[in-house]
Amino acid sequence: MSKDKTEPKRRSPRWSSNRLSMERLDWLRQAVASRSKALNHELEYLPLLWRYTLRRSSLQSQINKYPMSLFQACLHLQYEQEVRAAIEIVSDELEHFNLLHVYSQYLLEKGKTDECEQVLLRAISHARQMKNHHHRSRAFVRLIKIFVQQQQIEKAELLAKEIDSSYDKAEALASIAVSLVLDQQWERAEKMIRQIQEPIPLVDALSKLAVALMQIQQPEKANTLFVEAEKVAQRIDHILYRELSLITVANALKQVGQWERVEMVARQIERSDSSNYPTSLLVIVRAFLQARWWERAEEVAREIEESIYRVYAFDELAYAFWQDCQWEKALSAIEIAKASARRISYEYENTGLIRVAQMLNNMHQWEQAEALFGEIANPAEWEIAELAMVLVKKADLFMCDEQRARASEVLVQAEEFAQKIEKSSQRVQVLSAIAIALWNNQQWEQAEIMLAKAEVAACKGKESQILTLGSLVKVLVYSQQWERAEIVAQQVIDPNERTYILQDLFLSLWQAQEWTRAESVLTQAEAAARDPLADSVQVPCMLSKIAQLWRQVQRWEQAEEAVQGINLYYMGDETREVLKTLAQSQQWERFVILARTIESPFDRASIMSEIAQEIIPMQQSERALMLLADAEEAAFKIEGLEHQTVKILSSIALSLWQLGQWERAMSILVAAENASKRKKANVHDTQILQEVINVLVSIQKWEREKSPMSEDMASHVRDIVLAHREQQWERFEKIILAEEKEVVRELSLKDLAIALSEVQRWEQAEKLVAALSTPSNQAFVLGWIAHKLIQEQQWCRAEDFLSCAENIVQNRASDYSGTLAWLARIYAQGRHWEKVENIIKLIKRNKSKNSDFKSIVEYLVQDQCWDKAEELTFSIDEETYDRKEAVKILAKALGEAQQWSRLIALLQRIWLLAETREQAFCMPDPLYELVKQYPWLGVQFYNVFVTEKSWLAHQ
Repeated sequence: MSKDKTEPKRRSPRWSSNRLSMERLDWLRQAVASRSKALNHELEYLPLLWRYTLRRSSLQSQINKYPMSLFQACLHLQYEQEVRAAIEIVSDELEHFNLLHVYSQYLLEKGKTDECEQVLLRAISHARQMKNHHHRSRAFVRLIKIFVQQQQIEKAELLAKEIDSSYDKAEALASIAVSLVLDQQWERAEKMIRQIQEPIPLVDALSKLAVALMQIQQPEKANTLFVEAEKVAQRIDHILYRELSLITVANALKQVGQWERVEMVARQIERSDSSNYPTSLLVIVRAFLQARWWERAEEVAREIEESIYRVYAFDELAYAFWQDCQWEKALSAIEIAKASARRISYEYENTGLIRVAQMLNNMHQWEQAEALFGEIANPAEWEIAELAMVLVKKADLFMCDEQRARASEVLVQAEEFAQKIEKSSQRVQVLSAIAIALWNNQQWEQAEIMLAKAEVAACKGKESQILTLGSLVKVLVYSQQWERAEIVAQQVIDPNERTYILQDLFLSLWQAQEWTRAESVLTQAEAAARDPLADSVQVPCMLSKIAQLWRQVQRWEQAEEAVQGINLYYMGDETREVLKTLAQSQQWERFVILARTIESPFDRASIMSEIAQEIIPMQQSERALMLLADAEEAAFKIEGLEHQTVKILSSIALSLWQLGQWERAMSILVAAENASKRKKANVHDTQILQEVINVLVSIQKWEREKSPMSEDMASHVRDIVLAHREQQWERFEKIILAEEKEVVRELSLKDLAIALSEVQRWEQAEKLVAALSTPSNQAFVLGWIAHKLIQEQQWCRAEDFLSCAENIVQNRASDYSGTLAWLARIYAQGRHWEKVENIIKLIKRNKSKNSDFKSIVEYLVQDQCWDKAEELTFSIDEETYDRKEAVKILAKALGEAQQWSRLIALLQRIWLLAETREQAFCMPDPLYELVKQYPWLGVQFYNVFVTEKSWLAHQ
């Protein structure tokens, strides 16, 4: 890289041309949709619409995934106009805000306050429209900090009121309060801090405010806040958060030079086994270094055991000595840091060496740093990126010393490291940093070239191949293009995903009576599951599924081979699935061997009980009784978890009742009750009794539907159950009313009211509603009673309960939107669509509404209210599971009703709304329904995919 001091030759970033292409493709998509409708050829034009959607969304995805480091480099290289253009086309809500934030900071630094004000107004408007609650809160915090920086406190305060998250609001209020203190508005600042209720953010806010007070020479008030922050931290129950909060206080004390108090606070974390103990010692080291207490700093640093924190401590100690011209001590400290970096665990070894190398560069010890680079073995990608950034910083140091030629050589090395990084975002970050360094080194042309390389790297992220190929296989299956479907499935690189796709293909082939091809495909699936690159944790589950599929088609030998290939002693969370497979294969000996290897008594009892319940209908009573005995033995070994014990015992009791072991079942229920009597009544008692009541309700239902007993015996047993249950209601209610904690009492009353409605005790349940203190709970229970009444065809009574529930919450819709959605679901169940529409209008957009809207869609399609169902489906947040499920429900219903025109319109709407490559590649459920009816469509879409795959590769 030779130095070139001529003016840079300007080039336009790729997104400038992409913007024009996207606008043209938008026009083409709209034209295709309109023309196909006008000519009544909607089906023939669908593949063309998908082609344009794929191209448009691919271009959009490129700009969406550009890292902020690339745009920061563009601004540094004076591409301001191009960044403004990028703001107009970035569609991802978080990235769009990030870009606005980066640009506003740039304008602020350049002193362009009027332009910055306009960008900030746009950022506020965008933040308010963000669907992700966490992203929205964080966006407001970042904007507030900018307004605080500009001394626009009123705007900052107004924005703080819009933050939902208590932690984010606390951070924002702390920033505003610090600014007010510096402006001598102490009372207003204190009033703001007192709004914070959560202890962890309160500690942080008090500490920041104390630091600000010290800066304006108010030591008495500052010390009062430091003491309060420390006391709040000490009262935090969770030990990890308590220690982190104490470290926060210690760091704040360090900032104001109260070195001895730093040690006093940090030393409260005395346990050497605490994960925060090394961090607290490092805080003390840094405080002493800042106070220039070299010896005490070194003493504390030696207390830190071998860890990355010891490396940090001696690194910083060495640099402090070097700045103080104590050369020998600096070199001695750096040697200790290097030795520690070599000795710590493999996970942090390279991190420590990289850190020491950076410090050696800061101390101008170039040769030692270079030698340390050579010791770094098999670095991970992020470590390669760190090494490259160390070289960029080294180049900056050479530039400061006017050694531009040496800086240029180091940047060449940094680029070599960058080319080894495969992950797009990390490579872009490094290349962007190199471009900025080249620009600062007056190498204009090389900086332009490096920026172009960074942009190319940003375009080379991984495609959504797995999602695409899986969807395409499904389309080809519906088109009965078996050979093509098999070829596409084999193109999936990930062995786990390939296994799942081939399993689905096998089922379709078998149903189509393609026996030979189906067996071949399942054999391929088993080979993929055994691939060395497959995730070892998922292998047992995949092989279990394959064994189940072999059994479904009565290929017993193949099923046995698949199960025998499972390593029974290395299965992790997949043990339950493998045990189910063994039980279904009647391999009881292997089942028992594996089940007894499960360490957790709860897990062991749970799986034994579950399998026993499954084999009872198979007339395997003897085997079921054996499993239940093992489950009972394991259940009584569960320590300290009475609720879990009762849950298992209740399940065992129900199974025994079904097997005619009535006395044994009742004795187990008595044992379950006794579990709650061993300790003072509390919330666990109510949960325990709830389990007992649930099993009694289940027994009553089972008697009514499946009881093998004689009528006299059944009547006798029913009397026992009812009498026993009456005792439980009475005891349950006494325990609840004796509960001192209001929260526990409220939840328990709610559970009891629901349990009463389950067994049709409407009046008793209604009486408990009045005892509930929370309107949302009252409305929920009333809605639940109505729900049960509707199931019993008691419409008039149900409407009375629903009206009461609606009256409770509708005047505070913003607070009880979740409850209103629940009521809308029940109204939909009763076909009261006007009521449903009224409630939907009241529901605030919140986290809980998606699943409720999806449920309402289910009821709407049952009554063929297609327009309402579609409107509600698209009111569900994008990119959520509930939106996908709602589309699936609607598409399936339209297909069954042979509403082909509506299906086509639904598919067009989905593709016209698609913004990203993932959205376009994911073939939606309406397409599957259409391909089932028109198989030739599958071939058309396959041809489009083959063509566009080549286009994307060229891009």
